[in-house]
Amino acid sequence: MKDYRQLIRELPSKTIVLACAKFNPPTSGHELLIKAVKTVAEQRNASYAIYASDLSDAKKNPLLIEKKLQYLNLLFPNTNFMQYSDNIAEVVSTLKETYRNVIVVTSADKVASMKKSLKEATVVSAYEKDPDADDSTRTMATKGLYEDFKKNLPSTIREIDSRRLMNDIRVSCGLEPIKEEIKLVKDELREKYFRGEIFNVGELVESDGEQYEIVKRGSNHLLLKERTGKLISKWIQNVKLVEEKKTKRKQLKTFKSTVRNMAAVPCPVCNDIHAGACPQDGRMPFDPMSSVGVQNG
Repeated sequence: MKDYRQLIRELPSKTIVLACAKFNPPTSGHELLIKAVKTVAEQRNASYAIYASDLSDAKKNPLLIEKKLQYLNLLFPNTNFMQYSDNIAEVVSTLKETYRNVIVVTSADKVASMKKSLKEATVVSAYEKDPDADDSTRTMATKGLYEDFKKNLPSTIREIDSRRLMNDIRVSCGLEPIKEEIKLVKDELREKYFRGEIFNVGELVESDGEQYEIVKRGSNHLLLKERTGKLISKWIQNVKLVEEKKTKRKQLKTFKSTVRNMAAVPCPVCNDIHAGACPQDGRMPFDPMSSVGVQNG
């Protein structure tokens, strides 16, 4: 039977927290934005949504909305992304038909202007600068400066995907993709995973202090089940097996039990219980060199 707190958590939320951005391309600044929205929503026990603009042009917004959402879902799995027509007032107005409270999370430099234009919403600041205002990442892509380009990307992106993202931006801007051999660094963890030596279905893993059961193996991620039954996806590099800790604890328990059992056996010389050498003949219990217990014919 579900308890009161669980039932309350499952009730439809009366509050929604949201943020809107162009994500052209997604950057480390957008990563902070997404984390801020999720944090505010969790603090207020609210629903949340991240809106990506469908605005597109070859100069400042080269990625089409389909490509943008593809990268966003790749970089931030299990995140509620939506698309909108670059009009946040329309988004708020539509949400007010369903939710009593609409909270818009934005940067400190946009709070004042948003409060004036969004009368139906509560506007809060959760980070300093608007990530859409920084076009340096896009500029590095058009110039072909990959090392500078990847410095501003989200921490969750893989090497191969960051190179693909840069070329997608270049092609959308009418530029040639950069063709170069991608040197894949051998990853011992990934190699073991591909061979099926670790992270198999049914095993327990740990991440951020929580334990999960592996339900399904993906190409580079795991579908995990929480103790409550909720499913969640995590990258293989962000989890570790619980079994190793359990084995060590089991070995220690067995060792202690063995020591206790040995100490509880009476000595065949003095018929007393001791863990060390016998006080009468100086030999350890069950010493094979001891003549005690050997009967002469």
